[in-house]
Amino acid sequence: MGLRETGRRGLPAETVLRCALLKQQRQLSYEELAFHLEDSASFRAFARLLRGSRDFASLEAYRRFVDEIVGRRNARLAKRLDLERPALQPLPAERTTDYEEAIVVVTSTSGFTLKKVFYSVPSRYFKGGSRRLLCQPGTPH
Repeated sequence: MGLRETGRRGLPAETVLRCALLKQQRQLSYEELAFHLEDSASFRAFARLLRGSRDFASLEAYRRFVDEIVGRRNARLAKRLDLERPALQPLPAERTTDYEEAIVVVTSTSGFTLKKVFYSVPSRYFKGGSRRLLCQPGTPH
C-alpha cells in the first residue's frame, strides 16, 4: 500500500530553523510567533515566508523577485539616509592606526601572554623555527 499525500505542504527546513531562531531570540510563545509572522513583513522576510512557493520558472524570474524585494527595502531606507546625509563627514585621506604593535615570545606550546591575556597561535606560523611574533592586538586605549 503506497503513501498518499494529505494535508498541506510542509515548510522548508531553512524556514523552520529561521522561525525557531526568531522564537528563541525574541523569547516568544508559539502564538506570539504566529502573530508576528502574520503581522510583520520583516519577520516574514527573515523567515523566508515571502511567497507561497520557493519555485521559480526561471533564473530571470528569481532575479526579478530579488530586485523587487531589495528595491522596496532600499526605497524605505533612502528616506532615512537623506535625513542623515547632511551630518556625514568625508572619510580621512589615510587610514588611521586602530591597533598597536607588540613583539611577543611564543612558548613551545604555541601560546603567548599579552596584557595578562593568553593567546594561542597556530603552529603553521612557525615553520621557520622562529618563536617571535609581531601582533596587532586591537585598539589602543
